[in-house]
Amino acid sequence: MTPTDSEETMIPQRTSPPAPGRLLLIRHAQTQCTVEGRFCGAHDATLTATGETMARHLAGHPALDGIDLVLSSPATRARATAERLTRGTGKYEVDDRLRELSFGAWESKKPSDLHGDERYESWKRNPALHCPPGGESGLEVAARVVAAVRDALERSREVAVVTHKAPVRLAACFLLGIPLSRYRDLAAAPVGSVTELTFDQDHVRLRGLGDVSHLPPEWRRNPDGSGPGPAPSGSSSPREHPAPEHVR
Repeated sequence: MTPTDSEETMIPQRTSPPAPGRLLLIRHAQTQCTVEGRFCGAHDATLTATGETMARHLAGHPALDGIDLVLSSPATRARATAERLTRGTGKYEVDDRLRELSFGAWESKKPSDLHGDERYESWKRNPALHCPPGGESGLEVAARVVAAVRDALERSREVAVVTHKAPVRLAACFLLGIPLSRYRDLAAAPVGSVTELTFDQDHVRLRGLGDVSHLPPEWRRNPDGSGPGPAPSGSSSPREHPAPEHVR
């Protein structure tokens, strides 16, 4: 059966509350594709020089204190960010399920290239059900990303995942009970940002959405397209505090 926009687009909800814990959803640092505003899913972009510096700033985010499991998408841009996040120790694991949504025929294109395309208009109306030609729907991405997050939280109660824009927004929507058809309305997921959720016996709480307070002030307005800026002070992090648990 061909899905319609009116059909339910949420994947099955959990049947019991999550155990107490904390999850950081981290988007990789800047790439040339983010600077130019291009769709970048399976295309394996690398960090810009600004992105490299951004990732070093990210390593100093205070929410990382106490994190004892770091997972990364297999994409080069995510692994490079995870490497900086763990301060070159390599103490992170790669999970293929955390990869970005595949944009199929739209890879490396700009949204302006697709104006008038009926499939693009359908995707904008409901990106959970619809997908780029040869690509993935939001529902497909959510299924694998949420499974990866759940598996990680069964292993550790303090987890950080380094992933991409669609996975961050889809996982956050699912965990907060927001319809997946609206995941692209969750705009605050810039490069180098941290989204923090906590779990107790009854609730999932959003502690921070797309936080970029760790970045230099001149980058915070538009991290995706920012130019060269100041390097973090010190040898590895802009903040002087003990290394988080995951790199000790």
